[in-house]
Amino acid sequence: METRLYLLERYMMDRVKPIVASWHLKPYREYQIKEHLLENYVIDEIDDLLTHRGNFGFVAEERGTLVGLVSVERLDWDTKHFGIEMARIPHLIASGGYSKAFELKCELIVCILAKCREEKISHLSARVFKEDLTSIHALEINSFRLMDVIVTNSFDLRKKEISRESQWHVREFKQKDIPKLIEIAIESFKEKPVTKQRFHADPYLPKEKSEDLYVQWLINACEGLADTLLVCEINEAIVGFSACKVEKSLAEKIGLRLGNVFITGVTPSARGRGVHRSLLSSALHWFSDKVDIVEVGAEISNYAVQRAWNRLGFDIIRSQCTFHWSPYMESNYTRVKQACARARKC
Repeated sequence: METRLYLLERYMMDRVKPIVASWHLKPYREYQIKEHLLENYVIDEIDDLLTHRGNFGFVAEERGTLVGLVSVERLDWDTKHFGIEMARIPHLIASGGYSKAFELKCELIVCILAKCREEKISHLSARVFKEDLTSIHALEINSFRLMDVIVTNSFDLRKKEISRESQWHVREFKQKDIPKLIEIAIESFKEKPVTKQRFHADPYLPKEKSEDLYVQWLINACEGLADTLLVCEINEAIVGFSACKVEKSLAEKIGLRLGNVFITGVTPSARGRGVHRSLLSSALHWFSDKVDIVEVGAEISNYAVQRAWNRLGFDIIRSQCTFHWSPYMESNYTRVKQACARARKC
């Protein structure tokens, strides 16, 4: 059967609806949101993506029906920070069983990589659910490399009581705290990180830029990216912080009142003393009259943090794999394949 691949355009949204409707890995499906709301949410995401300059996508068509879709979104902040053109793949969808979906996704990825080279995009990331084996295998065979596995936990404020346990004093940050918070961020993410984050793990990204990214993320949180930034003190000395954000657009689009604790740092000398637990307990109290569910996420190997979540009553809700691609990875992959081929002849 002949498959046609061509650029995705906004006028195609009605034709995209059936393939989105059949996609069983829609975001936030874990919360029993009505199916039609999730379908509209994904369609709106794709449509909005295409309104921004530089973003693009491809579709696969067979017998007049769309059977696959991929989208690419430019990452302006990341591009400015690293000094190279960076983008991500928010959607990679294909119909059919394993073999068919895998084949379609491979063809779609080949199209976007060709477009990325044409557009001088030097770095591409994709985060997919661990259950999405066709996407994982299609990314791997096209020179994408695994950089991290993120585990997300959630706390349903409608069903659970928040622990009153807060071993240390936690308060909202003040502008005068920023120099100390930056110092903690440097210690937490540059000097003595608990785990290797995906940017640190990527050998083709500048080490110093990768380390500075989380410091800049904290600064952005202080400047308004977060709805509140909580700081923890021991004997009046700041030893940690957590940034909290209410995801307002989700409530408007799918009726999900969700809060997110998106960056936490604890100074190395205070680790193992319940600082993270105190911060998270206080974050739940801050969220209690604003959202129904609070999410936190971390690298799968950050075991200490996950133990703290478990003690506070959080439940695992999803796991996702993050892949990176760059022309350097692709050329290295080609050299390795050639070396392996030579070795098989020996």
